[in-house]
Amino acid sequence: MAFDPEENSPFQRKSPRYMVDLPVRITFNEGDKVVSHFGTGTNISEDGMRVFVPRDLEMGKRITLELRLPYNREELMMQATVRNRVNFEYGVEFVDAKDEEREAIRRNCRVLNLLR
Repeated sequence: MAFDPEENSPFQRKSPRYMVDLPVRITFNEGDKVVSHFGTGTNISEDGMRVFVPRDLEMGKRITLELRLPYNREELMMQATVRNRVNFEYGVEFVDAKDEEREAIRRNCRVLNLLR
């Protein structure tokens, strides 16, 4: 089992995060262009996730995350906002999620919790 340094953080999260290793694609507007980059999701919760993307992103930047959860057949396309950063690892918060997207994330988190 991998150690998640955020679990021992002095800041209390709304929901627990679970370690994952999954490819993500982020898309965002940069001026008048739409830009896409590939990265890795390293943990997930019902409210957001941590992603590694070798790209400078601004705090508060609105992005689209495309990802396939480990225990879900459908690819998700989630809207998110960049909330924090350490090097090229970003904490993003899901926003405007549809009910079926939230349920897919909840189901995956329950399975990941059982596998801890």
